[in-house]
Amino acid sequence: MRRTIRYTMILAAMLAAVLPAVSARAQGSRIDAETARLAIERTDMVITQAKEVVEESRSVKARTVLEHAVQLQDKAKNSAGMTYYGMAVQFTNEARTEAQHAIALARQDAQIEERFRRMAEETAERLIRIRAQMAESGVRDEHLQHLMEEARDLLDKARLNHQQLRGELALQLTENASRLALRAEERFRRMRSLKETCERRLALAEQLMDRARERIEGSGDEQEASRLRIAEQNLVRARTMLSEGNYEACRATIENTERMLRMLSRNLSAGGNGESERMVAEARRLMERAEEMLGAGSGAPDEAYALLERAREMLRRAGEALEGGNDQEAKRLAEEARRMLRRAIEQGNDEITPEQARARIRDAEELGEMVRLALQDCRAEGATDLYERAVRHIEQARLRLDEKDPEGAAAQARIARNLMNRIREICAE
Repeated sequence: MRRTIRYTMILAAMLAAVLPAVSARAQGSRIDAETARLAIERTDMVITQAKEVVEESRSVKARTVLEHAVQLQDKAKNSAGMTYYGMAVQFTNEARTEAQHAIALARQDAQIEERFRRMAEETAERLIRIRAQMAESGVRDEHLQHLMEEARDLLDKARLNHQQLRGELALQLTENASRLALRAEERFRRMRSLKETCERRLALAEQLMDRARERIEGSGDEQEASRLRIAEQNLVRARTMLSEGNYEACRATIENTERMLRMLSRNLSAGGNGESERMVAEARRLMERAEEMLGAGSGAPDEAYALLERAREMLRRAGEALEGGNDQEAKRLAEEARRMLRRAIEQGNDEITPEQARARIRDAEELGEMVRLALQDCRAEGATDLYERAVRHIEQARLRLDEKDPEGAAAQARIARNLMNRIREICAE
């Protein structure tokens, strides 16, 4: 009897220990089942949203990620049906993360798509506009044509990649095409300005030629007549350069011819005033400096360019006054031109940004390419050495830009341009 009682007490103790654990496990199973159900419902809502967003996009990556999310969600539901609630929660959480990732990919693709379409449309319109303006203005420039053709090729490649669902590559190609189109537009404006300057200066030089011819024909000075013939030949060359689109060389040739004709006129005029000639010459040198500093890509305000144009007109009138023997008027106009040029330089002498420095380096490189071609027909002594020096300064400009020194880079590019312009002058002589 005592043994039976002892066994009964041991069994009761064991039951007392086991029953709370079984009860707790059952209660825990009910909580896990509810948690799994709620988690699966949340994921279903995210997947539904993801399907709507992905359906509206062209993203292959987003579709692949969404398919993976659906597969994970199916596993979560199967696990819940088999009462593996912990696995169900794990699978559905992963599915929800993948569905959210699919939404992000689809939206990113939509942004890329919109940016591609906008930039491709703007670039195509810019190229069409430049071509129409070239036809209207008569500007001819091989480098400009090359920039436009390269931009058009990149744009075609971008559209092909877009059709093949390579959105990021299509956008990158479009951005490159856009940069080339902007460079082409900038170059067109510069070439159009150069062409108009050449046409205007050529008309002025022809007037000077007529006046010098009238004076020399009556003087009987054979030496001056020989110089006049050289000036006439230079004008013929300048007209050919203008018609061929070689505007830089055209301007340099006309400038040299103008100086020659003005010197002829002064030599034949009585009572020339050295002071007025000196002031006009100084103003012209300041004009050259201002033109260099306020070149394309300098970022100077429009008022600076307006002052530059007004000063150029003042100098033209000063030259005419000097030629006509009106020294006081020449001095007055030269001094006024100098004041305008100093103001223009001050306004354009702001802090150089890296982009402005990069533009000046690019301008120097483009000018260098034209000079390199001109050197093939140039026999002037020292021209090749000057070109090599200019190239070294361009290399220094790139190094300065890499070293985060945009002002130093711009200064090196300016030196290179000065050397290139000097080459043009001696090759045009």
